Amino acid sequence: MVAYGNPIDSALWKIHNRRMQDHFDIATIRETLGLTQTALADKIGVAQGDVSNWENRKHKPSRAARATIERLLAEHQQGRAA
Repeated sequence: MVAYGNPIDSALWKIHNRRMQDHFDIATIRETLGLTQTALADKIGVAQGDVSNWENRKHKPSRAARATIERLLAEHQQGRAA
């Protein structure tokens, strides 16, 4: 399901509504950014296994990790708008 017509807007919508959700869809966000689990982990500064655990809903990302993911999405969206 894609809210607002494109994957980036959908991913941003999920992040901004995370307070209403236990998890936001890391896999969708990662795929939107065009990254592997390892590449996303490197950008966030965590292990690939952490990203896997988030995607499999075994653990939630920390606030710092969520903030970094939000920044990466914002930068990606700005790059597409330019």
